[in-house]
Amino acid sequence: MLARLPLPWLLLMAAFATSLIAWETHAVYRIRKLTAAIIAISVLACLGMIAEGRAQDPPHNARQMLVIYSFTWAGAAIGLFWTRRFWFEWRDDRRKGVRRDYVLPRRYKVAMNSTFVVMLILGVLLAG
Repeated sequence: MLARLPLPWLLLMAAFATSLIAWETHAVYRIRKLTAAIIAISVLACLGMIAEGRAQDPPHNARQMLVIYSFTWAGAAIGLFWTRRFWFEWRDDRRKGVRRDYVLPRRYKVAMNSTFVVMLILGVLLAG
């Protein structure tokens, strides 16, 4: 369905998903090098997904892979959004020099993983 959109719109969706995950990373860690690395890794992941889609049997075109990439990266960013308080506390303690073992609560894990999986399934369905 969404793979029928013009290519500039799909590229805009992918750019929005990449900027969303980069913004989320920068909001949590406030490290510019890490944010730049996330952007570079995201672009490489997108290109890798397109290459992998062409190598599959039956092959998927770049439009379908851009839709899947956009939805999965948006799902990852939304999943991180639910756990932002935990990461903010972790970051503040690290900056103050407090070292303790943090355990991500189960509800955060469920929220992160379920959001990612639901967006992945939605992306695959809408890539058609």
